Parts: sequence; C-alpha cells; structure tokens
Amino acid sequence: MEIGPDKQSYAESKNWQLGAYLVTLPFILVFLLIGLWPSGIKDELWATFLLKSVAPDVGLLLIIAMAGALGGSLNASYKFAIHKGLGQFNDSWNWWYVMHPVFGMGLGLLVCLLFKGGLFAVGTAGDKTAAVDPTGLAALSALVGMFARKGIAKLDELFDTLLKAPKVQEEIEALPPVIDSVEPSNKKINDADKGILVKGRNFAARATVEIDGKAVVHKVMDDGRLQVMLEDGQLASARKVPVVVINPAGNGGRSKPAHVEVTE
Repeated sequence: MEIGPDKQSYAESKNWQLGAYLVTLPFILVFLLIGLWPSGIKDELWATFLLKSVAPDVGLLLIIAMAGALGGSLNASYKFAIHKGLGQFNDSWNWWYVMHPVFGMGLGLLVCLLFKGGLFAVGTAGDKTAAVDPTGLAALSALVGMFARKGIAKLDELFDTLLKAPKVQEEIEALPPVIDSVEPSNKKINDADKGILVKGRNFAARATVEIDGKAVVHKVMDDGRLQVMLEDGQLASARKVPVVVINPAGNGGRSKPAHVEVTE
C-alpha cells in the first residue's frame, strides 16, 4: 500500500520547514549575542533600542541564556542532518528538534547560575561590583546546551539517587509500542496488493515488524506509521494474520498483536 503523493508532499514540506528553522536559529542567536556582548555593537541603532533598558546583570543572564540556546540549536541541527542522511529521520521527533534549543537555554542558565553562585560564595575579598567577563560563562552554557539531553538524564539519575524518585525519563522511553490500526484491515486471498499501513504510537526508530511470527520488510513513515509488505504465503488462505511491532531491547518490547483478516 503506497502513501499518496499529497501526504508525502506534506511530510517533505514539514521537513523543509524544520530544516529552515534549524539553519536560521543559530544565526539569530549569534546576532543577539553580538548585540548583548559588553563590548558589542551597542552604538548601532537596533542594539541601542533593544538594550537601552537592560541592566548589566540582566545582560549577563541573557548572554548565558542565548549561548545555551545556541549550543542546543547546533546539536539539534547536527542530529537532524545525521538522521536525514542515514534515512533514520522520524517526524514523530519533530518537537524534540524544535524544543532542544529551549532545553539547552534552560539547562545552560541553571548550570551557570550554580557555577556563578558558587564562584562568588568563596571568600569575601575583592570587588564584587566589578564587571564580569561573560566569555567563560557563555562558553560553559553553550557546551551544556549542546549536551542538554545527557545533562538532563544525569540530573534525573542524580536526583533519583538522592530523593529515591522514579526514573520518569526511563519510564517514558520504555513505553511499549501500541498498534492503533492496520489499513486495510482486510485482504483477499492472494491479493496482488500486499501492502498494509500500521498506525500506532511509541514506535522506536529501529523497530521491527513481525507478521505471522516472521520479520518482514517495512518502511518508517511519518507520525508513527509503518508501511509493511506481506509475503505471498501470508495471504494464501482465509484466516486472521497477526501483526506485531517490536522495539529494540530496553525500549518497550513487543506490542499487542493487531490482525489482518484474509478472506475469499
């Protein structure tokens, strides 16, 4: 069963929009960082208008936040390019690419605030009113933003150890695959069109499909859809043929079977 050209065109359009977002965002963030930098281009009209009411401390926080978002956007752009190039891209992850710069911004800001607070908490000597060079904090925030996913997972592990909380991230990642429907749900014996479309949730990028207990060729579509080709022997007689989606080990296991009914 082939996906219609309209749906394919729509999916490609969304991919191009996401790619444009991931290409444009780093340039915008760099532009803002230049404007926010203490020795930046504040004499320019746009920078004066943007920053005329920003206090130095607030400006430092904005620099840290923008640097974290820049790191997150670079990582998201890299992952998007790699997954598209390897043919492993799945549209169900679109919001991960969109939100990763936000995760980077938040985590980078949090880590730098902790670092800065600890730095100024050591001793009382020195002039604490002196301007702070943002270079080190911005670099730290950008690096934290680039690896926000790993940082969040480590923080989750840390607080799980300290507070004995459930590992929410692992529970989310371990959700079993669920088949919502199989289209078409009926096939004729020895039907020439052997394609079916499996729709569902929680399909891992490397999920496999078993039909009648045998792994079959499939193609990952967008929005949790798998295009599957049945084999000749699976349509040889009138019966209900079980369809199961299997995620890799540690990613939720097997789905409950759905069925394709083969009729005369």
